[in-house]
Amino acid sequence: MEITLRKPVIKKLAVLAALVILSLLAFSLNAVAVTTDQNIDVTFLKADGSGTSMADAAVNGDASYSINDQTLTIPLKPIQVGPITGYVTGITVQLAGGPVTVSTAQTAPYTATTVSIPIPSGEVQDQAQFDVTFDIYMSTGSHGTADAIMNFDFVN
Repeated sequence: MEITLRKPVIKKLAVLAALVILSLLAFSLNAVAVTTDQNIDVTFLKADGSGTSMADAAVNGDASYSINDQTLTIPLKPIQVGPITGYVTGITVQLAGGPVTVSTAQTAPYTATTVSIPIPSGEVQDQAQFDVTFDIYMSTGSHGTADAIMNFDFVN
């Protein structure tokens, strides 16, 4: 018994193979790591992804990534929650090589500052997401942590 494929079946298989190849190519183009200095719109989402984290209110503009230093620098400002003011004192970022914890360059409470996070360039991609934990100090004297997701959007 001989099995012969009809031309419509061969055409369908060829179209399917072409679609798979195009999909893989499109995915690989989006996953290219950064190769030059890059401005990044950093947003912090709630750990469950349901909306913006309170820590997002501390971001004071676009972050910048230095390819030479392999460092992401995020400008920060005080967080205002009603009559209570607070500030971020540190961030722990979960990277592929393990967690990295950094302290802010906070010199006096409730002032604008920056935080610089060493991140290997291979992990800095458009639409990248990292699990993070913030250390936050509030003017009421309370100190705590908040889990969040750090999301990257490259700025052109």
